[in-house]
Amino acid sequence: MAICFFLGADRQRYGRLLENTENNFLQGSNTYPKTVNAAHNLLLSYKQDPRNLIKMMGNINDGIAFATTSSEQKKKKDKNHVTCHRCGEMGHYAN
Repeated sequence: MAICFFLGADRQRYGRLLENTENNFLQGSNTYPKTVNAAHNLLLSYKQDPRNLIKMMGNINDGIAFATTSSEQKKKKDKNHVTCHRCGEMGHYAN
């Protein structure tokens, strides 16, 4: 449970800590917290200089795109039966 809690932490804020812990494990040094309380305390006490944060460059693309076709565009309403109350002419109305 401690490892699940630890690995579920915010990657933007704790990414470097998580990455270093994973790399240490791959090199044979298990520095993962053993209890949920230890994982919580590690995340609370973790400090990182904001100047070392990796900034995202460019636009964020969530992978969603919407396309419209001419059949989906607004159709003009027939206003031939409407009489304007200002000028008295047919085919339009005054807002």
